[in-house]
Amino acid sequence: MSSDLRAAIVRHGEVMQATQLRYNETDEEFDRDAAAQIEAEYAVAHAPVRTLADLRAKLTYLVPIIIGDLADHTHGGHLTAFQEDADRLCRQGLPAGGGAADPILAAIHEHSEARAAFTASCNLADEVWRKEHGLDTSDVAMVPARATWEAAGAADTKAWNAVFQTPPTTPAGLVAVMQHAQRWASEMDGVHGATALGDILGAIAANAERLTLSPLADEPTETDEEAQIRLAATPFTPSDLHGPCPVPSNADWIRDATVTLPWLRHGFVMVCSSREQLADFLRDQPENEFHDLIAGLGVAQRNLAQMARLAGEALERVTIGMAILAEEERLSDKGGKV
Repeated sequence: MSSDLRAAIVRHGEVMQATQLRYNETDEEFDRDAAAQIEAEYAVAHAPVRTLADLRAKLTYLVPIIIGDLADHTHGGHLTAFQEDADRLCRQGLPAGGGAADPILAAIHEHSEARAAFTASCNLADEVWRKEHGLDTSDVAMVPARATWEAAGAADTKAWNAVFQTPPTTPAGLVAVMQHAQRWASEMDGVHGATALGDILGAIAANAERLTLSPLADEPTETDEEAQIRLAATPFTPSDLHGPCPVPSNADWIRDATVTLPWLRHGFVMVCSSREQLADFLRDQPENEFHDLIAGLGVAQRNLAQMARLAGEALERVTIGMAILAEEERLSDKGGKV
């Protein structure tokens, strides 16, 4: 993943942690936190991507957020950002799929034709329009017109669904799906039997992931040696042992765990409870202990999130370190042979 996108995603996580809803939070504080969350989400959506792996990461990260509130017009802007990113990647010369026609283009064409036929049938099935144009509005005339309209609507919906059931085989095809979704998703939203907006975005994300993980035609493959050299050269900045977050001692770890684990035990009880059991459990908590529970779980969440981040970064450093050792050994062997 490119550094700009990674930084935006990490920043969004930090903002979400720092702006969790707190007990007795004022309206002003709530508005400030909400604005910070929106700004961080916007930064992820509009961080430039440079590879299909970046696009997959962006889609995978944002789709769960988008699905929760598809009515918000700002999320339509995210889909636009996805399209622009993928379009730029294609214009930079990504392989077009070895000359084979992408089946998604045929599916899009079929829906475009079905949509045009449905649009043409709408007026003919509308009594007001027919009267305005001097056409027959009797039952005899309306029955076949409405039957044509219903058949065209069913064909339109079927062709629309087929677009998102057909996996694109090229980056250009993925872009075409996004453009088609942007053109018609608002009109198809709520149509009986049509693919839901959330499923559309999920299909786009899944297709981006598949194209990323599948070898593209004519894509140059990286040798093991080249990958090792690249990984060994990965830059990183060592953390300051005595900086704002010094390395905790064993006693510090044990102390923090002693504070955190009891609240996690309560949390485990709650997530394993039925609705009635959950209500009974919270009802029985004294007021002061209830506030301690909320605070304790919040502390546990932040601490464990930081620990997970630390462990992830440590594993990355181990991988880089192993590559450095392997590269030193390779160069040593090469020097010995010379």
